Amino acid sequence: MGKILFAQYPNLQETYSLSHSLRMIFFKNTHKDAERQSSAKCYGEVDRSGFKSFQVIISTLTEHHDGVLNLSVNRSANIFAEFFNAKIKQSRT
Repeated sequence: MGKILFAQYPNLQETYSLSHSLRMIFFKNTHKDAERQSSAKCYGEVDRSGFKSFQVIISTLTEHHDGVLNLSVNRSANIFAEFFNAKIKQSRT
């Protein structure tokens, strides 16, 4: 089903890939340095994509970078992390 949908709407595949990349930064990395490197790479992909909604998310992440990176230290969520997750889900729709 996804292959057919992505073939008809290539932008949808790119946005799905970007949202997945953003999610994985915070769930696969357990050290701030690794998370910082992964996020820099992902931020570059978002810049190249030109999708405004993702650029808003990156802007928000950059503004609250230290708080977001704390998620990798103790793996506990805070209100900003929950808000960020909701923004990612909203951008996918």
